Amino acid sequence: METPNHTSQWSVTTGIVLRTYPLTETSLIVRWITPDFGRISTVAKGARRPKSNFFGKLDLFFLANMSFRPSRSSELHTLREVTVCDTHSFLRIDLVRLELAAKAAALLEKHTETGTPLPGFYILLRDYLTSLKNDAGFIPCATAFKVKFLMERMFLLRVWWRNWVKLFILNALVGGFEASV
Repeated sequence: METPNHTSQWSVTTGIVLRTYPLTETSLIVRWITPDFGRISTVAKGARRPKSNFFGKLDLFFLANMSFRPSRSSELHTLREVTVCDTHSFLRIDLVRLELAAKAAALLEKHTETGTPLPGFYILLRDYLTSLKNDAGFIPCATAFKVKFLMERMFLLRVWWRNWVKLFILNALVGGFEASV
């Protein structure tokens, strides 16, 4: 499930659950960070039912392979299937580590756009959650996460700036050419 499948009716990717909240009595909205589609939201229909196929598979910071149907009219996609790869169970017994992971997720949610592929941010969070498992030195890794997050953000800004400058110059050249004709 490494490469995204954009051509079929269903899209397949790997993601980390950033947040879940109820939609209806039986359905759940799940917000993910993925390398291929960026930050996305999916609806897991019937996930809150005891006999649901999603039961026990959708919790905070679960790393999972998933398939979903992209919505044509909204940012809320339909979740089809989930296979859990890592539950990060250590977060359920250590409040400090859970708080650090939650702050990282909040940072990602605040500073990323929906539906923009962000493999760097996905890898950063995945590696950060793995490093939080380490008994020694998990507090300094929170600082390292913030520094790496800012570096990734600056990289994206530099790419955006270069493209904007190229577009500006191209527009000026074309505009200047039309003005002289």
